[in-house]
Amino acid sequence: MCADGQVRRASADSNSDLFWAIRGGGGNFGVVTSFTFALQPLGPIVGFSATFYPAEQIAEILRGWNAYVSQAPDEVTSVVVTMTFPANPEMPEAIHDRAVAIVGGVYVGDPEEGLREMAPLRELGTPLFDMSGPMPFTAVQAGFDPLFPRNTLRAYWKSLYLDELTDAGIDAIADRARNRPAPLTLVNVFHMGGAIAAMDAEATAFSERSAPFMVSLDGMWTDPADDAHAIAWVRSAWDDLSRFGNGGVYLNFTGLADEQPSAGVETAFGRNLDRLAQVKATYDPDNLFHINHNIQPS
Repeated sequence: MCADGQVRRASADSNSDLFWAIRGGGGNFGVVTSFTFALQPLGPIVGFSATFYPAEQIAEILRGWNAYVSQAPDEVTSVVVTMTFPANPEMPEAIHDRAVAIVGGVYVGDPEEGLREMAPLRELGTPLFDMSGPMPFTAVQAGFDPLFPRNTLRAYWKSLYLDELTDAGIDAIADRARNRPAPLTLVNVFHMGGAIAAMDAEATAFSERSAPFMVSLDGMWTDPADDAHAIAWVRSAWDDLSRFGNGGVYLNFTGLADEQPSAGVETAFGRNLDRLAQVKATYDPDNLFHINHNIQPS
């Protein structure tokens, strides 16, 4: 549904400019009422790697992880998550209320082959717990859900892309990861590249495909009285780590209601912003859809 009240079909053959824009341009162009997806076969069982290390070893772990993912095949997707894991009777006591660095990996392909390929992720330090093994992909996707029940957490997230993980960058990330302001505040490092980077940056509105790494600072806490401190910590950490970034941000991990809706838009969309503004002028010239990461109509 577009700003003029018309329902339009967007595809490669119909309203192709709108189709290009909504794949990464957010809610700037209308309300999407239905999708047609091209599904890809996966699983249902995948090779899953998940090793819990002491957070004190995070710098060593990130160095070893960087060396592995820099040469890993595209079938591997990996992330390092630093958090304080809550006490859970279904998990070993060694990680109860413990600050940990969780090194995760998923392999697209034969599960056993994937576990062999990802074996180095399980040997980066001294494990506290290793729950790696064949697992339904749906279970992998839902694995963190119990930690973040709805309507219980307050949140403020920011992110940045990195062209490389230097020793100085790793040390700075590790320092923030070891000194988080709340147990469920996360410091994450994602490995990008692969199939993400294989697509041309102008093929869709989502333009940042070159960076091999993204760091997200996921501020999460429970007491409203901690709002100012928690938000200040995320902003301070982001400012500190930005010296290692390439200037790009991931818009899903940024912003507050009281911040400018255009914050980060220029760096996120880069060279695609001018084209997005032209599409915006065609379908929403009066900027009806503006409570978002806003693209001004040209």
